[in-house]
Formats: sequence, C-alpha cells, structure tokens
Amino acid sequence: MEAILIQEMMRCARMIPERVSNMLRGAACFAKELWMDTLFFVTGCLGLAETIDLFCQKDFLIFISGSIDPADYDLQKVYAVEKWLFAIDTLCLFGISFHVGGYYGDWFLLAVVMLTLILHWRVFKSPAFRRCGGSGAAGGKKKKR
Repeated sequence: MEAILIQEMMRCARMIPERVSNMLRGAACFAKELWMDTLFFVTGCLGLAETIDLFCQKDFLIFISGSIDPADYDLQKVYAVEKWLFAIDTLCLFGISFHVGGYYGDWFLLAVVMLTLILHWRVFKSPAFRRCGGSGAAGGKKKKR
C-alpha cells in the first residue's frame, strides 16, 4: 500500500513542471490578448475624439503632423467625409476590442478599418478635396524653406 502511495506521489511530482508550464503559457496568451484589446480600445478612443471634433467642425488629428497644409484643402469637404470615416473606424475598433463578432467578426471589422484607411488616403490625394488657391505644393505638402 505504501509503495503504491509513493509511486502516485512521484507521478504527481513529475507532472508539476508540465502543469506550471501550461499555466504560464496560458497566462502569456491572455496577457498578449489583453494588450491587443487595450491597444484597439485606446485607438478607438482617439478615433472617437476625432469624430466628435469633426462633427464640431474642428480638427484633432488630421493636420497635427505639419506635413499636410490645411490651406491646400477645402476643409468643409474634408471634414464632411472624414467625420464619417472616423465614425466607422471608431465603431470597428471598439468592436474589435470587445470581440463583438467573435473571431470572424474581428477579421471583418479589421478589413473595414483597412478599407477606411485607404479612403482616408484617397481624400487627401483627390483633387476634389483641394482648394484652388492653396499653396500649390505637390501632394498637399508644405514647401520647404
């Protein structure tokens, strides 16, 4: 009886490192997922702030870098399109961070975010959003002095 008990204790002792390893691996996956969820949530919060500002005819993120001159663009047209693109981005990013649609829903929302990213780029490359009397720099960039 004691021999069986000792054998069982030895078997359990050999399993401890494997169980600890599995627990640590699971904790690392959870931390990675939590980090990405937090990243998508914070990005969605930035998009929400920009969306609110654009609905108020103000800007928070678009012209912050200084590489794009606002004088080159018809801001009313730009804001009219960009506010809806940022609203879509915000909803999608919050949806991804909270896993609203599950695995495939996250991928679909990520594809929508990529599509709106292309549309953001198109707004600033399209002559339809340019002002005729702008600085005339190629690509809407400020001239170097």
